[in-house]
Amino acid sequence: MAGKVAVVHHPDILNLDFGEGHPLRGDRYQNFLTLFAKLGLDRSPDFELVGCEPAVDGDLLLVHTREYIEEVNSIAKQNGYLSVDTPINDAIVKGTYLAVGGALEAGRRVVEGINHHAVCFGGFHHAGVDYGAGFCVYNDVAILARALVRRHHKKRVMIIDTDAHAGDGTQEILSADNEILMVTHHQDPKTIFPGRGFPHEIGTGDAKGHTMNIPMPLNSSIDDFERVFRELIIPVAREFKPEILIRNGGSDPHYADELTQLGLSVADFKKLGALVRETAGEAPMVDMYGSGYNPIVLPSCWVALLSGTTGIDIDVPKIREGHRHETHFTPGLAMQGDWELTAAIAEVKGNLKPYWKCFQ
Repeated sequence: MAGKVAVVHHPDILNLDFGEGHPLRGDRYQNFLTLFAKLGLDRSPDFELVGCEPAVDGDLLLVHTREYIEEVNSIAKQNGYLSVDTPINDAIVKGTYLAVGGALEAGRRVVEGINHHAVCFGGFHHAGVDYGAGFCVYNDVAILARALVRRHHKKRVMIIDTDAHAGDGTQEILSADNEILMVTHHQDPKTIFPGRGFPHEIGTGDAKGHTMNIPMPLNSSIDDFERVFRELIIPVAREFKPEILIRNGGSDPHYADELTQLGLSVADFKKLGALVRETAGEAPMVDMYGSGYNPIVLPSCWVALLSGTTGIDIDVPKIREGHRHETHFTPGLAMQGDWELTAAIAEVKGNLKPYWKCFQ
């Protein structure tokens, strides 16, 4: 069984739908599973579909305050908003409990050796201890990481956030947790929500050096992504020696995403996934899928990521990927080009040099 990849899913996660006109719609999960089945992966000996139970408040309290949980429930009953981009109702809250439950089930399965690799749906990395934002209500990434440490007694948990947006909520929650290494590479935060994720943000207290923020220039290619893995992420992972790796992020680094300005094609996501797999080494992985705001490319990008992170050769169908969305920034504001990536890498290394031998 450990050789199979578990895909953890509950049909009611479709409730994680923010409504007509909102970038995050619940059908993304079903669209991925439809392509998964179309490719015959649901019948493959390499995969198994497994269910999950919703989280309970005790799970959320690993990260969030009881006051915040009560606030969420109160606002949901009024069909209100946590932030301007995060509407909630009772159905959405039910979906968030299933996202957290799916993450915890995926974590349990890899910790107990049932599966070496488990996929789940979520990655709501903008939610903080007592607030929600950026389409995120509860931070399932941080909850899973804390559960691995506090319930499963892991000493070295690594997170790689491959989303185009910085994992600011996850970083903030875990900034003082020295059992957890948080790595997030993302579009230049001067040009995109949440406006955080700069190289000087490296963690706090005894966990200084356990947060790595890598800003990427606009239109970054897969070669740029590979460079940050080779020069930054893989070296620190070899030194940290993770017992388990969490990856989160979906299709929004694609060049035709409607909310971002990075440069990956569908095929590039397989390479990105392979770089994450190389980083993990022998460590088991929980792979969290959620983001992406171009519904045409999302299922194919997720399948390509799945192929890369698992090492299973999946023939991802060719699709019309669309055109890059034109976005204009004031010259000198946005990172652009190899020389600015070189400068960013040097800054990351300089900030983390006191904490990691690989950068000394």
